[in-house]
Amino acid sequence: MATENNHTFSGNIHKNLSAAELINMALIRGEGVLAANQALSVTTGPRTGRSPKDRFIVRDSVTDTTVDWNEINQPLSPAFFTKLWDRAMAHIHTRDAIFISDLSVAADDTHTLPVKVVSELAWHNLFTQDLFLRKAINNPQREWTILSVPSLQTHGASDGVNSDAAVILNFSERRILICGTYYAGEMKKAMFSVLNFMLPDHDVLPMHCAANVGKDGETALFFGLSGTGKTTLSADPERFLIGDDEHGWSKDSVFNFEGGCYAKCIDLSKKNEPVIWDAISYGAVLENVVLDPKTKEPDYTDVSLTQNTRAAYPLEHIPLRMQQNFADIPHAVIFLTCDLYGVLPPVARLTQEQAAYYFLSGYTALVGSTEVGQGSGIKPTFSTCFGAPFFPRPPRVYAELLLKRLKEDGAEVYLVNTGWTGGALGAGGQRFSIPTTRAIVRAIVNGDLKKAEYETLAGFNFQIPKAVPDVDAAILNPQRCWADRAEHDRNARLLMEQFIANFKKFTVSDNIRNAGPEVSQ
Repeated sequence: MATENNHTFSGNIHKNLSAAELINMALIRGEGVLAANQALSVTTGPRTGRSPKDRFIVRDSVTDTTVDWNEINQPLSPAFFTKLWDRAMAHIHTRDAIFISDLSVAADDTHTLPVKVVSELAWHNLFTQDLFLRKAINNPQREWTILSVPSLQTHGASDGVNSDAAVILNFSERRILICGTYYAGEMKKAMFSVLNFMLPDHDVLPMHCAANVGKDGETALFFGLSGTGKTTLSADPERFLIGDDEHGWSKDSVFNFEGGCYAKCIDLSKKNEPVIWDAISYGAVLENVVLDPKTKEPDYTDVSLTQNTRAAYPLEHIPLRMQQNFADIPHAVIFLTCDLYGVLPPVARLTQEQAAYYFLSGYTALVGSTEVGQGSGIKPTFSTCFGAPFFPRPPRVYAELLLKRLKEDGAEVYLVNTGWTGGALGAGGQRFSIPTTRAIVRAIVNGDLKKAEYETLAGFNFQIPKAVPDVDAAILNPQRCWADRAEHDRNARLLMEQFIANFKKFTVSDNIRNAGPEVSQ
């Protein structure tokens, strides 16, 4: 038997199984199949991404005045939560098996949280073993419980929720309930949201970013939404990976929240992403990736199930990684954006005020969105802090911490466009190649751009380099890449106006507000 917050689980309990045991159980139970690369391949049904409209936070004395309540951070009453939790507990005991893993999150010992994952699916437990820290910690006063019961559907308004699925965070009881969805990323992002709520009180900036370290010991951060290249660019064969998605920046270090990676698989190739390609092996989970029916080879170009195809794998599958899962404070911070208008430069150096402005703006394009209902089209979006769905507190809390860290540590901040140039999406523009962006990132982390000569890009008032090693200088100024300058200016003005309109919702100093684009009259 196993106990969680004074509740005893009984029946066919499988506790702290190894990865091999969980894989065998998943295969026996028909939860998935082995792909040719030996990863466990699963599908998640109609929900192939996060369901932001189904995410709730219990509103009580802990969260009432501290959460930024809005359409992302939706409130749920404690009474509704208790009712659903009790129903979920009763439901999971009707299943033929219960899988439990004792794990943790946050690699800094001061901030580590124990996490007990309770699921009805073996592969969900395997997923969390891949993504969380495989270290059990006996600290009941800090332990969180994730209860994952995808076969239990909610009843919409009568349960206080919006549909037949719900993801609910309860900070007072340290519980997360996930029901009605098989998409495993909900578990990962729920714990990310927990840390994003808790760590600012401890002078730690929680970040939706990747991080790696050079052989010189210098750390780089890569902020960005899904599809901007965060995982791909941080998985650098020449640098040591800390993690690909979630980190904390304290006054002393950068530390990973996780013990694995969750990479997008769309158009994955061994040539462009060799580290990720090789990491997808036995012990990894492939989510919604189509396999050849005969050979079981993954077809990463097939998006018939979803554009949000995924692979989860432990950091141990990456040879070049930081064994301790943390590193020194960063010397370079990179904001990755995918500009579909083709008017942002491939790289720009930002002032600290500009860094705060573009951090709060979180502009990019939705490319293969991780969210249910977004469809397959590509469209612009502004996601505060490069991860609005995961940050429960008001945006200024995170922006102020970012500025504090930048002023303390003196890290250089760069905006890197991994999107289009020479024209807009669908109107003659071409997307920057991965090798081009890798060369730009290499120049940043090697310190070459500290020594570069810069010019000012009018309108956005960016400082852009006149030359970057191994990059064609002709592409560095987007104004010179368009055949029709008037069309460029129209697109640039359109994007600037969107920035300005979006930023009106923020209460910030004039220095930060004035660091944004200037539209000429």
